[in-house]
Formats: sequence, structure tokens, C-alpha cells
Amino acid sequence: MLEKIVLGVDQNLLRNFSCFHKILLLLWISSSFLLAQFDKYENKIIKDIVVTGNENTSEDLIIKRSGVKVDEEVTFGLIKNLIRRLHSLRLFEDIKISISEVGEDEVVINLMVKERTTINKVIFVGNDTLSVAKLTKDNPISDLRYYNENDINEGRFRIINTYLEEGFLDVEVTVEEFPTEATNHVDVYYLIDEGSQYLVKEINFNLDKKISRKIKSFMLTKENRWYKRSFFNFNQLTSDRGRIVFQLKNLGFFRAEIKEIDLRYEWKNTRKKKQKNVFIDVEVEQGDKYFFGNVSIVGNNIFSTNELLSDFKRQEGEIYEEAVHLGDIQSIYDKYRNNGYIFSRITAIDDVNEETKKINYLIDIFEGEIGHIENIYIDGLTKTKENVVTRELLFKKGEIFNLDKVRNSYRNLTRLGYFDVLPPEYRVGSVEGLMDVYLNFVEKRTTTLSAGVSYGFTSGFSINADLRDNNFLGYGYRVGIKGSLGLNVKDLTLSFTDPWFLNKPVSVGTSFTIGKYYNNFGVSSSTNIGRVTSPDGGERGIVNAAANSIQYTSDLISFTLFSGQRFLNWYQIRETFSINYVNRYLQNFKIWPEAYSQQELYDANRHLFNTPPPDGETRLYYTLSLLLQRDNRDSILNPTDGELVSLTSTLFFGDFSLTEWRFNFGVYRSIPWQFKGIPDFRMKLTFVYKNSLNTFGNSILGDFVYDPINYYLLSERDIRGWGRDDLRDFLRDRYGTGVLFTENLYPLGLATFRQNFEIRQNVLIDLIQVLYFLDAAAISNKKLSFNDLSTWSFIFNWKNYVYSTGFGLRLNIPQLPLRFYFSWKFIYDQNSKAFKSFNQNKFDDNINYIPDFTLDIQGFF
Repeated sequence: MLEKIVLGVDQNLLRNFSCFHKILLLLWISSSFLLAQFDKYENKIIKDIVVTGNENTSEDLIIKRSGVKVDEEVTFGLIKNLIRRLHSLRLFEDIKISISEVGEDEVVINLMVKERTTINKVIFVGNDTLSVAKLTKDNPISDLRYYNENDINEGRFRIINTYLEEGFLDVEVTVEEFPTEATNHVDVYYLIDEGSQYLVKEINFNLDKKISRKIKSFMLTKENRWYKRSFFNFNQLTSDRGRIVFQLKNLGFFRAEIKEIDLRYEWKNTRKKKQKNVFIDVEVEQGDKYFFGNVSIVGNNIFSTNELLSDFKRQEGEIYEEAVHLGDIQSIYDKYRNNGYIFSRITAIDDVNEETKKINYLIDIFEGEIGHIENIYIDGLTKTKENVVTRELLFKKGEIFNLDKVRNSYRNLTRLGYFDVLPPEYRVGSVEGLMDVYLNFVEKRTTTLSAGVSYGFTSGFSINADLRDNNFLGYGYRVGIKGSLGLNVKDLTLSFTDPWFLNKPVSVGTSFTIGKYYNNFGVSSSTNIGRVTSPDGGERGIVNAAANSIQYTSDLISFTLFSGQRFLNWYQIRETFSINYVNRYLQNFKIWPEAYSQQELYDANRHLFNTPPPDGETRLYYTLSLLLQRDNRDSILNPTDGELVSLTSTLFFGDFSLTEWRFNFGVYRSIPWQFKGIPDFRMKLTFVYKNSLNTFGNSILGDFVYDPINYYLLSERDIRGWGRDDLRDFLRDRYGTGVLFTENLYPLGLATFRQNFEIRQNVLIDLIQVLYFLDAAAISNKKLSFNDLSTWSFIFNWKNYVYSTGFGLRLNIPQLPLRFYFSWKFIYDQNSKAFKSFNQNKFDDNINYIPDFTLDIQGFF
């Protein structure tokens, strides 16, 4: 007698469960049933596997994915895994399994499946105005493969909402499904009746025109213009009711209220009858202007009245402003919550004197008990270890709740760049006085590979590559490999940093650099340029101060150890110790246009050079650098708020004995704004000012042994558009050669001062910014000294600055930050007493010459 066990689940029961819970329920029921009947089939051999009900899925695929094989013994785990594996395919609405005996020790496994209905096409009918791409953007129907009634209806609601946002208030959408010739396939039709599109023609107030304009600029609903269409939206108008009243109160009309809003509709074109103009008439009872009166506070025991009033912006007798009033109340909240009184309540009771139109306030404070943090919940981490997050937090479980600490912790986490951090959530804990903090994360890719070519008119081409991981293995380690290959440089750097050594706010790291740098060994003065004699006695004009001159090579090997300590959240001390080996030698390759080696040309022209070129010179020197820094910028890659202040002292030992001082300062401020009528496009105008002061001085031993390799050299990145040759020409014209130049006539200084000013505007998204900039810099051949104040005068002598101005584009892509600049160079001409353009040592009255172009991809700025 053939016996069967049939395993199945009523699909009506499963409809009320999510897909995940359906699988769990099915596995539980199936497993329980099998346990009750299993003894009869355990250890019997599978003779065959039979699949039925599969119309579109191959039998081989089902059997292969089931994990069951012929001639295998039946076990409970085998059957349980079979059910789980087939459900994980997500191809079937229903799966039934039966086991049939065909002999004393053999069974047949019968797999009965019911395939899910597959969507063949999603078709839109009637969408004359909006494209399919717009209707399917962020809509689940764009990714549907299998028919699901809930997803189909969700897609319908999204389509309706898209039309409403575009002003189609009468839109109707219905859904139809039609079977295709293929079994278990359907076409889904969205039938759309768009109706009329409503455009805001006018917004009228019974108010003064100046006041009306101010209110309109504050509203979400905007009037339609030829350059920007404005669609009518009931939800926006509802929000605007509160905005109108708020703005009126902000202008001093404390009693203002809306009496009525009347809507009128007219066909925009009476023939086509596709669009309607909406006229919005707002009747407002404005009332009189009111003024701030006095403020009294009761219920405050923790803080004195003077302490609470010290942050108030209002002044008695000034016109009442709602924003100022609410800001003053918020300042009280902040003071209490930053000290743990998270449950405090502030009630502001107004007392209006109708004769003087002054509003006096009684502020009643309920201080409550100090709140403590009960739990900290962290969610969303996949790669990053939880301790990488917790070590950045300035608050811990059991501590007094401090709102400032929570906000600053959020800023710390955002600056890491590992993830997008959603704003923290606060919820009441298990008992009164306790708070739970919820932190949610969406991790980002931290391993980046960037490579590209940069070009400057004065520096030429270079190829750069940078492979880094800022969250290696999820522990927050930073590892990197960076290399450059260009006309004047070939180098490779390996680096590793642990920003929290032994889980303390101490960073330790190391880097190793090996490089080859090509340097021009120019003639001693400009009068000798072009007068080089070849070894055969002929004169060749092949040497100038920049290109084609005799070259030597500097080989560099550098090993660096560094550490840093954070304190008071925004402050850092950093120590760096470096061992550097440099070998400089004259190259032997032939140079243009004759086949003469570097040495042969030098030997024939010794009289043109002040000093002999380096020939096997080796330098071994050590540096110890100390940095004190305060950095509270909101981002390293693209700061829009905060300040950076740093002071660095670098001590040179070994073959050099000197000290280098660097002072850097930067301030970043932004103003958010948005296009009228486009609330989703949040824009940000950012103002940036940076300056840096660098100088060399005596070493701690009191002496000053230097080499040109240690001089600070302005580059295109420091002052955009000004290359070394441009600076050489300017300084030689202004000061003569002297000690401002090395043997290759490159401009070097014992002190430099640089200033940068930028205005940045993001283009719809923060990743793209356009900018205008103004740069200025000065070089001095004197060491700065507090004993000789005249050495500082070059900072204030703006007539001897070099300037550049222009515009650019910033692509703030973490994997490949790019900077494009077009810059115009100009200086103050001593003869004409006016600013003039500077181009190839020519001073032009017309500043509109072709600008210099700079492309930079070398890391963060």
C-alpha cells in the first residue's frame, strides 16, 4: 500500500504575514509535522525526486537548489533544509512536499510547486504630460518582477502623489492586469486620467505691498513665472497659513490672524482647457505693531535670573519679533538641557499692555529632575565595529544627559566619513528621569582608489594614484598607498594610522616614502641665459632657468613615525619624527639638441655657474615636528562651518640645523537657501577665509645651517595660477636676484604669508561646487624676529604681493576629489601706481588675457 505524507500550508493564512514570517511559519509547521511522522522514513534511501507544477522554472534548477540527491539517506535535517532552500528562491507562492514509499527501504520525494505570477510589462496609458521615467522614479513598480497586490497599489499611490506635486489636482489612476500568452504572466496597466494642471497665477493680500512681498518670499506657495512654473498644492497652502501668521508676528503684528483664504480658478487657455490658473486671495487682520516689554522669571533655582537673561536677544522697546522671542525661550531650554535637566518645561505667559502696545512676559520654569542616560542603542553597522562608534561619543551610559555632548558626538561621527549618521533620537527610558539615545547609521564605502592626470601651465603633466582605506577591517585603521609620476617627480608612499591606539584618544602611525626628484641647475644670472657653449666650441642657446637646463637628481628615502593626542574634543597635539636620506647627483643622460652629457656641458661652461652642481652629495637629517591644533570643522573634505587654527614647529637636525614655524588659520561659514518653489533643492552659500604664515629661524642649538631643499616654496596650490617661474620673474623684477633665488633661480623665501578667500556655491548637491576666489601672497628674504619688528613689514606691504583671482569647480567625491581652477594673475605696478595683469613677465593694461588652468586631484583641501 502506497503511503504519503503531504506537507502544505493554507495560503489564506499566510497572506497576513510578511515574506520572512511566512517562511518561518512554514518551516515551523513543516518541521513539527515531520517530527511526528518521521520515524517511518528515517535513513531510507531516496530512489527518485519528482517535480510537478513548474511551468517556467526548470526541473533541474529546482532539484539542484533543493540540496537533495538520489541515493541519499532521508534525514529530518535534509527535508527541513529542502523547504528553506526552495523558499529562498522566491519563485513560488506555494510549496508542498510528499514522501512516498516505493519499496522496503526506498522512497520518492515529490515536490509540488505553484509558481508566482510574473509581471511581463508595466504599461502606462494616459500620461500625456509626465514621462514614464518621472512616474517610476523612487517608485517600487520600477523594480517589480513578481505580482504583488500591495506593491501594485503602493505604485498607484506614488503615481497620484507625483501628479499632485505637479499641480494635477483632479488626477485619477486605476490599475488593470491582463494575462499574457505565457503561463502565469501578466501585464500591469496603469490607466491615468490626468485632469487639469493648476498653476498659481496670483497671491493677493489686503496688506501693504512691501509687507506682502516679504510674506510671499517666506511662503512655500509661489506665483507662476515664465522662468519657473509654480504648481498649486493644497498641502503647501495649509503649511503657508502658519508661515503667514509667523511672518506677520515677526514684523511686530502680534495680534495678526488670517480671516479667510479664497481660491478662484480660470482656464489658462479656454480652447485647450488643459491648465487652470489659481488666484489666491488672503484676507488678513493685521492689527497694530507691538513692542517688547520687560521679562520676569519664576521657578528658577538652578540658574539665576541674570544667567538666564544673559543670552536673550530682545531689547525692551524694540519691535516685537516672533523669531527673537522663540530663540530666547530656546536659549533657556539649552541652558537647562546642557546641564542634564532634560525634563524641564518653560511656559511663557504674555501680558499685553494695549495702551503702550508693549508685551511683558512672565516665564514660568519647571526645572524637573536631572536626567541620566539609561541606554545607548546603535543600529545599522555592518562592517564597522561598535567600539569605533562608542569611542567617539562624548557621553556614556549612566551620565547626566547633556545635549551639547550629544550634538558634538554627532558631529564627531559625521566627520569620520565612514557612514551617513541620522540625527540622534531621544526617548524616555524605563523610569522617569532616564533617557535612551538611539543612533542610526548607513555605512558608506571607505576603500577608495583614485587615479588621474593633473596639468598646470607651469608645472606640466603628472600622473597620480592613491589607494586608501579609512576604515580598514572595520576598526577605523587608515592605510594608504600613494604614488606620483611626472616630469619632475617619481615617488611612492606607504602609510598606516591607528587613530585610537589601545582604545585611547591617541593616534599613532608610520609612513615610508621613496622618491626621485629632478631639479634644474640653472646659470648664475639672467645675463648668461642662452649663452652656453657646447664642448665642440659652438654656441648653443639651449639653457634657460626652467626647461632644457642642466639637471640633477635627488633620491629621497624617508621614514616617519607620528602620534597625536586629542583633548577637549576639538584640540589636538601631534608629534612627528622623521629620518630622511637624500642623495643628489648630476645626471649622465644626453640633452637636446646635441648628444652631450650633463657633465660634458657643465665642464665646458664652468665659468657660468656660481657653485658646482651636486655630485654624489648625501644628506642625512632628522626632523621633529610639534603641532597644536584646534579643528571644529564639520567636514575635512568639504568644510562649510567651523574653524581651523594650528601652530607647527619643525626642528631640523643632522646635516641641517634650523627651525621652521607654520601658523594656519581658516574660518568657514555658510548660508542655507533654496530656490523659490523648489523646497527639495537645498542650497548652501559658503564663505571661506584662510591664511598661513611660514618662517625659518635658528635651531634650538642657536645656529642656522640650511639648504635650499628646506625653503618654503609657493606653488600653484598655494596661490592659484602662480607657478615657480612666474614668481621668479616677478621677484627678480622687483628685488633683483640676490638671496631670494637659489642657483636655479627659483624664488625661495625665509618667510611667506598667504591669504585665500573663496565663495562657494553647491550645484543642487554638495558633491559639486562652483567657486570664486581671490588669493594673495608675499615672500620675504628675512627671518621673522620679535626683536626686529621690521622683519614683519612685508606682511603689511600689499604693494609687493602677488595676486590671483578667478573661478573654479570642486568635485567633492571621496574617491576622487577634483579641483579645476581658471585664474588671472595680477600685481601692483610701482610705475603706473595701479593694479595690472601679469602674464609671462609682461604687464598688460588689459587684464582679459587667457587664464591659467590648474587641475588638482591630490587629496583633501
